[in-house]
Amino acid sequence: MNLRRNRPRPESSLCERPHTLSFTHQVADILAALVPGVQSALGDNLVGIYLRGSLATGDFIDTSDIDFLVATESPVSDAEADALIAMHARLAALPNKYADRLEGAYIDR
Repeated sequence: MNLRRNRPRPESSLCERPHTLSFTHQVADILAALVPGVQSALGDNLVGIYLRGSLATGDFIDTSDIDFLVATESPVSDAEADALIAMHARLAALPNKYADRLEGAYIDR
């Protein structure tokens, strides 16, 4: 069953909405730190990293959080979990207004 089929489509995409340059850089910078951090922590166990929520649907505003989903091949090991926890702590300390607004989930196939 395709659950997305019945969801209303956003009226405009994120790219079509006007944003300030600093907003774009703030989001891009935190994602540019998140992606390689997840890749490093999970290695070959990583299947994909997906944006969700308002950033993915085009409803993102300045006070939004950044929702993401990470898919793994197998359950996250203790060592991988430790690496992810450390990586998220490093991201939270970055001088970026979205650094403490990352809301993610890690699921295995």
